Amino acid sequence: MGLAGSQTDNKAYYNKPQIGNTFPDTNIGKDPQTYREQVGGIGFSSFELDLWGRVRNLAEESRDNALAAQADMEGVRLSLRSLLATTYILMREYDAQTELLETLVKSYEQAQVITENRFRGGVDSALSVSRARAQLDSARAQLEDVMEKRALFEHQIATLVGQPASSFHIARDQTRLQMPQIPLEMPAQMLERRPDIAAAERRVAAANAGIGVAKAAWFPVFSFSAFTGVDALIAQNFMAQPASVWSLGPAMAFTLFDNGRRRALNDQALATFRYTSDNYRSVTLKAFQEVEDDLVRLNDLKREEQEVTEAVKDTARTEQIAWNRYKEGMVNYLEVVTAQTDAQRAQIQANDVRARRLRASVELIKALGGGYQQVGSTAADMPMVPANKTNG
Repeated sequence: MGLAGSQTDNKAYYNKPQIGNTFPDTNIGKDPQTYREQVGGIGFSSFELDLWGRVRNLAEESRDNALAAQADMEGVRLSLRSLLATTYILMREYDAQTELLETLVKSYEQAQVITENRFRGGVDSALSVSRARAQLDSARAQLEDVMEKRALFEHQIATLVGQPASSFHIARDQTRLQMPQIPLEMPAQMLERRPDIAAAERRVAAANAGIGVAKAAWFPVFSFSAFTGVDALIAQNFMAQPASVWSLGPAMAFTLFDNGRRRALNDQALATFRYTSDNYRSVTLKAFQEVEDDLVRLNDLKREEQEVTEAVKDTARTEQIAWNRYKEGMVNYLEVVTAQTDAQRAQIQANDVRARRLRASVELIKALGGGYQQVGSTAADMPMVPANKTNG
């Protein structure tokens, strides 16, 4: 429905009685059969009677494609959130390693002082002093490397949250991150929250509606138009003495020959539906695989963390025994260095395993759709398209 207005110059046939020479004031130039006409009014230019569902399917196709695009956007947001969480976990892992290495540096500094004093007293050799210095220098180098990597992850977080890296800073925190409580058994319906599954399902529905649009092209199109307004042959009389005009009536259009265009469009719609259906199945299977992979990884990492925790305790006891034996002069400093290296490696491994568990938890939450529960854009909130009830 809308407003319409026009001014046209026309020429009539001689056998058209309504023109003739009856309106000499409207003649254009010297031709008695030409006249100017002004029309204005309101009406429906064309209203299609949707007998075959073409308009309905077009609306459904557009709606489903819009929801699929919305789900794609939510998928990008979920990926960015999981990346931010993973980056934060890695940064905190380096915080824990920094604390560990700083403690080791202080311990190695004390060990170097003790070794040098023993060397001056003639109790130990220069080789032990050299080993103590090398161990201290190596720990300091590791500390610098860890601090550099920590700064890079901090800069990455700044970029993810939309802040300039030069003015963004997160203070070091030695508090251990708590593992989220995720049940190892959960209903498969939770996967319906995944944005990629929701997008794939909506594209199947859109393709199904596209089949209906393609099939409706084989039938005639019925439309209805209406118009009412005023008509004047003289501009001065357009508002003063308007002539009421109206137009009302149906119309039909049917394509007799299109050189195979409708058949090709129908085949294209069917192929699109088959493609989107296969893609939906593939995305769903991939989602199940990701969840199973993350569950297995979490279960294995939990057992690995328990074992490496015992290794940390064992290597700490070994280090203490080696120190006592060294102070009593029963062994040289090489045994102490070996015990300290084993203890350091076990502690770093323990931090790494815990960080991997945290990252695996983030991946599992992502695989389950995260916190994506926006009404109207998930597969759970949308009517499913049965495989045996398509427009094809």
